[in-house]
Amino acid sequence: IATGPGAGARVSMGNAGVCPYNLNELINTFYEYSKMEHPDYVLNLVSEDICNKLCDYVADRYAELELAGFSVKVDIPETHIMCGIDTAAFRRALDNIVNNCIKHNQKGTTFSVCLTPYEKQVCIILSDNGAGIPAELRDTIFAPFVVGEASRSNYGSGLGLSIAKKIIEAHNGNITLLERELADGTAFEITLPIV
Repeated sequence: IATGPGAGARVSMGNAGVCPYNLNELINTFYEYSKMEHPDYVLNLVSEDICNKLCDYVADRYAELELAGFSVKVDIPETHIMCGIDTAAFRRALDNIVNNCIKHNQKGTTFSVCLTPYEKQVCIILSDNGAGIPAELRDTIFAPFVVGEASRSNYGSGLGLSIAKKIIEAHNGNITLLERELADGTAFEITLPIV
């Protein structure tokens, strides 16, 4: 144990060296969240084919999910449906949901993506048949700094789903945590207007 002047700094640096959470990612997450809190925060929405966007996203993440021991089910119609999308921001929202799924579930979990078109909007459901969200967190899951036990041990920021919600709302959409008929699993429903 180090003692004397500067000892505290050596101990702190030692602890920082073993921190499993990427400090740059944490700083970027806090910066992104604070940026979204600004009244002038707007996205650059461009008319995009949501079916193609979602298929491309799943294809990009497929190998990572498979490597984590997940199976992937996709139900996206082969049609053209236009929505106003900021590609980078929309991807970040999806990433936050998928990353949570990987972090909080075990191998053998099935991750599902389903898109259903309606007259004026599309409904995207991202779901898994994993551990589910504890009952005590369900009502506050989109609030900033809400983390589950697995996130605490991994130094998560607790901002991922809050950021996802702000991004989807900035797309003039909505995101909700669906009630599950079964005791396990998690399902998020994203609705976006058709343009």
